[in-house]
Amino acid sequence: GRLVFVIATTSICCRAAQPPSSSSVINKISFASCFHQEPSYSAKYNAWTGLLNADADLSILMGDQAYGDCVNPELECQELVDAYADLDAIPEFAEFKQEQPLLATWDDHDYCDDNTGAECPYKYKNKDLFMDFYEIREDHPMRSRDGVYSAYEFGPDGQKLQIILLDTRFFKTLNTDGVGGTMLGDEQWAWLESEFAKDADLRILVSSIQYLGNEFESWYQ
Repeated sequence: GRLVFVIATTSICCRAAQPPSSSSVINKISFASCFHQEPSYSAKYNAWTGLLNADADLSILMGDQAYGDCVNPELECQELVDAYADLDAIPEFAEFKQEQPLLATWDDHDYCDDNTGAECPYKYKNKDLFMDFYEIREDHPMRSRDGVYSAYEFGPDGQKLQIILLDTRFFKTLNTDGVGGTMLGDEQWAWLESEFAKDADLRILVSSIQYLGNEFESWYQ
């Protein structure tokens, strides 16, 4: 099979559309990340209408769907709660969320704060916000483990598509003189190995952090 690596550089307004059934053949996928919920940004770019009009079988949201940086300890990350509410209040996003089958992961600005990782003191609270905002079903494996990583399979043999969405925030620690850093943590690495062992004609691996880095945050760190 082939592997495609994809990298991203609350209130509930409406019921979120669910992913396609596992038997569905996926022919067209749209990808999105880094969308600010400020009304002026939404009006300028109108991204959600464009994504909906693309008529994709599935949309993958790769992180930073909202910017709710938790910068004031006294607020206990109310900023992210407000950011999700502001995102839900955008009519174009509300329609997209209700009509378009989607999968999602998070990045730093809808996880905790700029470039944060395992040190985030609100990560369990913010995971609950993520689960509720995207209406992740109660029996989904994400509900019973740390992080928001997930994997999905679509289509019959010969057209089998596997989509793997990594969580590059919940477990991330930086290298210190080349020692001790991790992007995924032991549990997620073991899970990823088990997912790669499954049969697929095409795999899409989604990372919210760039893989080949320069001065910006990336896997090499």
